[in-house]
Amino acid sequence: MEVEMLPEGMKQLTGGFIKVFEACKTELGLKDGMLTDMYHLWREEYDQVSPDAGCMFGCMSKKLDLLDASGKIHHGNTKEYVMQNGGGEDLAAQLLSISQECEKQHEGVEAECARMLEMAKCFRSGIKRVQWSPKMEVVITEIIADV
Repeated sequence: MEVEMLPEGMKQLTGGFIKVFEACKTELGLKDGMLTDMYHLWREEYDQVSPDAGCMFGCMSKKLDLLDASGKIHHGNTKEYVMQNGGGEDLAAQLLSISQECEKQHEGVEAECARMLEMAKCFRSGIKRVQWSPKMEVVITEIIADV
């Protein structure tokens, strides 16, 4: 099943991540090239993503309250985030389902950054299976406009 999202919805959904990007970059002491790593994280053909991208993905998710205190996906907050940022009920349900599937697949990875990176890569594949993924030109345009 294909899930469609209007460009405004994608702008809103990615906007939350963009707002916490700089805070996490500073907090984690990461290099300026992190934006490139985050861009490549969404490109399935590009598998050589820095482990720091996992730390960034985890930090951003925590700041957006998408993870609970133990680092697990917070189902209610994640659904609410998607719906408050332009996604409908169907999209929220599918993204949450994909997230839970990825979390379960990689729960045995002990290092938090490595686990978050593998979960993000799994999520990337999952959203492509349902034919919904961020359009990189939209994401990059928003990052450039907001940073």
